[in-house]
Amino acid sequence: MFGVDVGGTFTDVVAVRDGKISVTKVPSSRSNPPAPVVEGAKRLGVAGSTVFNHASTMGLNAVIERRLPKIAYLTTDGFRDVLDRGNVHRPLDAQTDPAWRRSFGDANRPLVPRYLRRGVVERVTADGNVLIELDEDSARHQLEVLGKCGVEGIAICTINSYVNPAHEIRLRELVHEVLGGDMVVSISSETSPLAKEYTRASTTVIDVFMKLIFTDYSAHIDRELRELGFDGELNFADCAATLLPWQEALNRPFRILFAGPAAGTISSVRLGAAIGENNLLCADVGGT
Repeated sequence: MFGVDVGGTFTDVVAVRDGKISVTKVPSSRSNPPAPVVEGAKRLGVAGSTVFNHASTMGLNAVIERRLPKIAYLTTDGFRDVLDRGNVHRPLDAQTDPAWRRSFGDANRPLVPRYLRRGVVERVTADGNVLIELDEDSARHQLEVLGKCGVEGIAICTINSYVNPAHEIRLRELVHEVLGGDMVVSISSETSPLAKEYTRASTTVIDVFMKLIFTDYSAHIDRELRELGFDGELNFADCAATLLPWQEALNRPFRILFAGPAAGTISSVRLGAAIGENNLLCADVGGT
């Protein structure tokens, strides 16, 4: 069995074979992220192994450092600033102050710049009824603008779509009609079909980022491991440290974001059980 933790500075690979543990450490690579994983597997001899488990802070580091693909955010007209407003109530003395910012926020470093956040004419009410039909001409115009901006993916989150997703589904079809079938798209009604606009919107945005960051990366690792003689299951950990086949994990890739910290936490629990310690304080100090 193999396990790998891909960090921002080093990639640690561990092999367990016949009760013997082997480890190696490879410098991580921003220009070629799969390479250290493959190199570590090659050093420890991955051929014939049945399981290769993968956890990473790569996506989380990209978000923290804002080393992100260029994506757009499509929403109901008038709601494009939900990503900035968040879901924290303002103090009373800041209710009418447009310059107020949370001391711990990242309003000056938005995940999606405001010019790439576009509103389309449509409105679904809280009970799922259509108050304003989707204006497809308006949507096409916004998509043409975004295409000229060179976006690599689009997150779609319209108001109350968790009750009635029809407009989001149609918007996704329009994205592929206008920008091509290979444009990466996530819609909130499938990604996070829950109330609370900011949570649903930010989750959908992260989902698009993770698709762009991990899709080719995962396929590359799988292909390279097969060439090294690995014929087992490549699994990715998610935010609950649940191990899933990599293709299944990429069905909801926003869950990969916290895979590294989650896997470290669960591993610490297992370590505590193995040494008979119920109370542990564990820390992972990485380079990022």
